[in-house]
Amino acid sequence: MKGLELSRRYYSEVFLPECRKRVPYAEGHFAVGLVGEGSECFGYDDSLSQDHSFGPRLCIWLTAEDHARCGADLHALWDSLPDLFEGYRRPITDIREGKRNGVFTVDEFYRHILGIPDAPDHFHQWLAIAEPCFAAATNGEVYSDEPGRFTAVRKKLLAHFPKDITRYYMAKHAAIAGQTGQYNLLRAYLHGEELAVSNIKARFTQSVIAMVFLLNRTYRPFYKWAPRAMRSLPILGNKIHGKLLQLAAAREIKEQCALVEMICDFLLAEMRIQGFTSGQSDFLMDHVPEIMERIESPEVRGRGVSMFF
Repeated sequence: MKGLELSRRYYSEVFLPECRKRVPYAEGHFAVGLVGEGSECFGYDDSLSQDHSFGPRLCIWLTAEDHARCGADLHALWDSLPDLFEGYRRPITDIREGKRNGVFTVDEFYRHILGIPDAPDHFHQWLAIAEPCFAAATNGEVYSDEPGRFTAVRKKLLAHFPKDITRYYMAKHAAIAGQTGQYNLLRAYLHGEELAVSNIKARFTQSVIAMVFLLNRTYRPFYKWAPRAMRSLPILGNKIHGKLLQLAAAREIKEQCALVEMICDFLLAEMRIQGFTSGQSDFLMDHVPEIMERIESPEVRGRGVSMFF
């Protein structure tokens, strides 16, 4: 059974009936779902991923006011619920993974995932938070949210990056992909640096994946799941996934360079369609100045492009 389905059933068959019986005044004052860290929150769990932190788990979110009103009773209820359900045990909190289930205030949950209690309201915050954190804050399912506070923050986050932040990240990853795949791949090969070639291909792959997510206005998840998630994206997802697989398997440098150029051509064609650039060069780095010029905020535009990933 998939983790989201297991948790949904635990909510409807165990948590909700017990809540109505033992803490009836709390109903209507919390949100419930499964969102955050863990492959099951993305729907990517399988038998292999059940070796840790898998089982019926829920997130119960309250406003600060409702937590003061009924939080203690909901904590006690959660702690007393059956550990075994449908043959699966509730996961024990692992200090290496942090709290992934139980009762939270809305602010506490978002602060745990993003480092702030709400959606960012300034470009400094958008750029300070790693993109996979946004993916973790917006994945999974919300089964119920009568107060609406949790869903209100989630809705703001699901609107994706502001345009200037998207442009900034596009410029950054275009620069990295151009520098690594189109410029340094062949040079490293000619220098006989085999390990550098592998590292260059990996960095190129990471930035290409990041660009595909930006073109789809979708947050890129944790590196382990990003290729899988990209495969289902409507804009270039499956096409780029296939070419990157070919690049990973290719042994001849001529074939590798040809695949890099093909991938960059696909990206540039879509970048022109979406208005990131109007330039005709086939070298990604040539488009970085124009992408940056289209950023409206002087503060974001003035940051310059960092090619650290």
